[in-house]
Amino acid sequence: MATYCADKDVDKFIKTLIKQGWEFTRGKKHGKLTADFTALTIVISSSPSDRRYLVILKQLIRRHNLQPYSHRFFALCKSSD
Repeated sequence: MATYCADKDVDKFIKTLIKQGWEFTRGKKHGKLTADFTALTIVISSSPSDRRYLVILKQLIRRHNLQPYSHRFFALCKSSD
């Protein structure tokens, strides 16, 4: 099974995002998470030094209202049809 991040909690969260339709592109030190339903790209460190990295990542996704099954998620999916 692929590892996306050295932090096990962040890695688990990235795996759930990938199952929900996000794409992960590897780089040397950073990866990129891209949602197919929007142009937003989130840069992910392969070895984050901040202990609050998972909280910050979740806040970033929530701030842009990109959680699957939200109203904006459905609106973006319908507009792409």
